[in-house]
Amino acid sequence: MIAKALSFCRTVKKIGLSGVRWKRWCSILAAFVGLFAPAEFGWCGWRTFTTADGLANTSVSTVLEDRSESIWFGTQDGVSRYDGLTWRAFTKADGLVDNYVTSIVEDRSGNLWFGTLRGVSRYDGFAWRTFTIADGLGADFVVFMLEDHSGNLWFGMQSGGVSRYDGSAWRTFTATDGLVSNNVYSGIEDRSGNLWFGTSEGVSRYDGSAWRTFTTFDGLGDNHVHSIVEDRSGNLWFGTDMGVSRYDGSAWRTFTTVDGLVDNGIHSMVEDRSGNLWFGTRLGVSRYDGRAWRTFTTADGLVDNYVLSVKEDHSGNLWFGTPRNVSRYDGSGWRTFTTGDGLGDNYVHSILKDRSGNLWFGTEVGVSRYDGSTWRTFTTGDGLGDNHVHSIVEDRSGNLWFGTEVGVSRYDGSNWRTFTTADGLGSNYVRSILEDRSGSLWFGTGRGVSRYDGSTWRTFTMTDGLADDYVVSMLEDREGNLWFGTGEDFGGLSRYDGVAWRTFTTADGLGDHYVYSMLEDGSGILWFGTGGGLSRYDGSNWHTFTTADGLGSNLVSSMLEDQSGNLWLGTAAGATRYDGSSWRTFTTSDGLGDNDVQSMVEDRSGNFWFGSIGGASRYEPDRVAPQTSFLSAPPRLTPARDLSAVFVAGFGETDRFEFSARLDGGAWSPWSPISSWFYAALPDGIHRLEGRCRDSLANTDLTPANVTFEIDATPPTPVIQAPSFGQPLRGTVAVLGTTVDARFKSYIVAVRPAGNASWDSLAQSPSQVNNGILANWNTTSFADGLYDLRLSVTDSLFLTGTAQVAVVVDNNFPFAEETTPAVVTAASGGDLFTTKQEVHLYFPPHAFDKDALVSIAQAESESDTLPSGAVQVLPAYDISWGGGTLRKPATMRVAFSGAGSTVAGPRGAFEHLSVYDSAGSSGWERSSRPFGSSSRSVSTRISGAAAFGVMTVISISRSVTPSGVSTSRPER
Repeated sequence: MIAKALSFCRTVKKIGLSGVRWKRWCSILAAFVGLFAPAEFGWCGWRTFTTADGLANTSVSTVLEDRSESIWFGTQDGVSRYDGLTWRAFTKADGLVDNYVTSIVEDRSGNLWFGTLRGVSRYDGFAWRTFTIADGLGADFVVFMLEDHSGNLWFGMQSGGVSRYDGSAWRTFTATDGLVSNNVYSGIEDRSGNLWFGTSEGVSRYDGSAWRTFTTFDGLGDNHVHSIVEDRSGNLWFGTDMGVSRYDGSAWRTFTTVDGLVDNGIHSMVEDRSGNLWFGTRLGVSRYDGRAWRTFTTADGLVDNYVLSVKEDHSGNLWFGTPRNVSRYDGSGWRTFTTGDGLGDNYVHSILKDRSGNLWFGTEVGVSRYDGSTWRTFTTGDGLGDNHVHSIVEDRSGNLWFGTEVGVSRYDGSNWRTFTTADGLGSNYVRSILEDRSGSLWFGTGRGVSRYDGSTWRTFTMTDGLADDYVVSMLEDREGNLWFGTGEDFGGLSRYDGVAWRTFTTADGLGDHYVYSMLEDGSGILWFGTGGGLSRYDGSNWHTFTTADGLGSNLVSSMLEDQSGNLWLGTAAGATRYDGSSWRTFTTSDGLGDNDVQSMVEDRSGNFWFGSIGGASRYEPDRVAPQTSFLSAPPRLTPARDLSAVFVAGFGETDRFEFSARLDGGAWSPWSPISSWFYAALPDGIHRLEGRCRDSLANTDLTPANVTFEIDATPPTPVIQAPSFGQPLRGTVAVLGTTVDARFKSYIVAVRPAGNASWDSLAQSPSQVNNGILANWNTTSFADGLYDLRLSVTDSLFLTGTAQVAVVVDNNFPFAEETTPAVVTAASGGDLFTTKQEVHLYFPPHAFDKDALVSIAQAESESDTLPSGAVQVLPAYDISWGGGTLRKPATMRVAFSGAGSTVAGPRGAFEHLSVYDSAGSSGWERSSRPFGSSSRSVSTRISGAAAFGVMTVISISRSVTPSGVSTSRPER
């Protein structure tokens, strides 16, 4: 609705309604539109923190930012620490000597010192220590503290002078040493190493050997000095009860309310990163930029006008401690200037910044100049041709030109002259002005564009090639071409190269034929604000951006490129900022005086001014980067390889933030509104994760949040050194090994029968073992057989690593080394048994020519009756060996249980037993007569590998089973 109303106003002006009639129409429309305009918007850059947030007490006497970027607030009920997300209060219960904290300082070692009414407390992050008069402090009432370049700490006290502590010894300086008063309230070390102490009777300077005092007799505003600061130029500023005094080393000057201070009582001071000085008083805080003063009070957003302390943090936020909580200010905000402030009229058509930094506002009631502190309006009474000022230009000579409805007026700083059609101007209605590179001035009028070279005039119209005679905007590009935007529905955009004309219309790609504004950016791209959107032309291609892309409105009245290369577009629905990828529109809800933005300019401080029918709105953008914090971070030590984190803008900031992260110093991830980070399959080791954020104005955190963490996802690697794999064990066996691990927690030695599911613990311990005894295993309580022996080591991350070996428990005869299969050595020979001793072989020394692996295995079933009538009474066994040749006969004994005992009567069946072998293909053959036979075994000699069986000569019908009970060895 607003856009349509204002478009109508422009149309009636174009067709030639008189100024009075046009103004009447637009005044009616503006009044109508004003019924729906929102109320004036206050400052948006302030935030107050209270006891509800976490402050220990409302009265904040001192503020400090530590090296970790946490903010500390000294109050009457302890000290509060705020890390951007969480608060914590420290009091006497924690170790603070007194809850009334007057001052805070962080020394070069990172220790924090808190001055109180009962001494000073030092906190190293873990423990507290308090120093008082008993330790060497001059007095317990500590008002201020500082650390000098040598690392000495200085403590200013009420009635105690100033005490110096070098880390081991104390020394107190008083009035007897040269200090002007023992009531010391403030201090500073200047760039030359001199120490300055503000007292109740003046300021004393100490150069390490001599003292000198300055008082009101020297030029100090008042002798009661509450605060001291040294600015970047080396000037010293002293806050007193009668203003602030500046000392440049030779001369003094005192600033008071007469100069612009809100109050003469200065309690705190700071110089910000831009060189502005801030003075905390009893009636607000005053800012001085070296030229002009500005005061902030509760009306602006300050929680209380009595400012006890001022601190700038590393991001550029200012913190103001007051008796009623603490306020933070990021420097951003809006203010609209109207006729009540000194503006000639609230309808601002045009704005210019001159070479001196003054701002000029073309209005409906003259042109107003603002120098940063005062306003002055020039009208027809001063020499202006007409009070309706639509355009302003400053030429290379410093003359100002004002386009009005009755000609163009020139002002050289003292004299005025107006040029009209009588001088050669095409029309007295001058909508736009341009100075070209040759110094000629071009005036866009309602009847063509007129060029004035300082002596002669020439007007170009449609007959020359101009798209339309109503010229509302002009531009000279870097190649010297002149561009003329016209305001006819069937006009368009004309380019003039000094010889020929060319017109661009919607058919070429222009958004609309009505071209309100134009700009060439730093890259040489041309931008045209039309009634149909923002058109971009790179010399060959056109592209038009509209509300569908993010533009506030398709009617673009004005444009500027700021110092950072962002485009600002004044539309009928607010001021839109475009950074090349994202859009943001500011409206009355943000602080604009009115949404129809006619003109824009960026002042020397980087503030933006917007002219509308609601006055001149100044926008001080947020130049303070957000501070990134971890909402959740990887643990400092973890066994997990897949990790995540979540970032947030700390200190209660709210905006449309984007986030970026990097790991281990790698490339930053692309900016994204997603604040989470995730990484899979991270390797073991120490890693560093950094996260940063930026706000909607591209202010980027230059000190990213970071966390260092270690991944240890590899379990311990224990070692079993003994017993070895497959080793036979008997009796009590020492289990040897190593459990060493950097994060060792405990170990367990366990055993199980091979293949079982459950384990039996042999030993466990929280002590590391390196190549030593882990457990003593008494194997006699375990049945002979195959066992799994396991060593498990668990670390502090509960990762468990294991080592395991298979062993043989061998406590019963025959032992494992004599049980088939086994090695028989050539040198000593030896015995070999089957598991149950059914067969026993004995090999004498040197039976083999070299060590041989001998095996006894039950043979496959054969006929148990031979043709001769012999009957097999025991299983047959295959005897074989490898690796050596048998050179001496071996003895074999086969055990049985009464084979044939009922056949031969009282003499016993053994007399009828023989050993048969089946070494060849002819079947069983009797190998030898047995010897040493008894009722329990039969023996024979063997000289070659074969299958051996025990036969009885007399056929018997029952079978004989092996006994396996004999443990005696055969005679050798």
